[in-house]
Amino acid sequence: MGMFGSTAKRALVAAFPVELVNYFVVRYPAGNHLPVREDWFQAVAAQWYMFHLPGVFALNEFGVLRNSRLLGHAVLFLSGWIDTAILLFLALLLVEVALGIIRELIRKPNAEN
Repeated sequence: MGMFGSTAKRALVAAFPVELVNYFVVRYPAGNHLPVREDWFQAVAAQWYMFHLPGVFALNEFGVLRNSRLLGHAVLFLSGWIDTAILLFLALLLVEVALGIIRELIRKPNAEN
């Protein structure tokens, strides 16, 4: 499977609980369940919209998704999960590349001795 396959699987698995918290605790930030006047909420709302933007666009474009509450929730959850997985995949890949470079730098002085 290689490095990309195992990293992608780890990212998908790790993104699921992150998205569960993000979707069901934060929920839709335009709702009235959280105090909108708080400074931290603006950052949380921006993060939520960034990760769910493909789903928000899909809901605006396709009336079938907008008219079905279940499909709308599924689209928003899946778009957030996929975006979170992509972000985690890139972060994990960056860490793996950095660790590989560090390992090479550690081996080079030992090879010269």
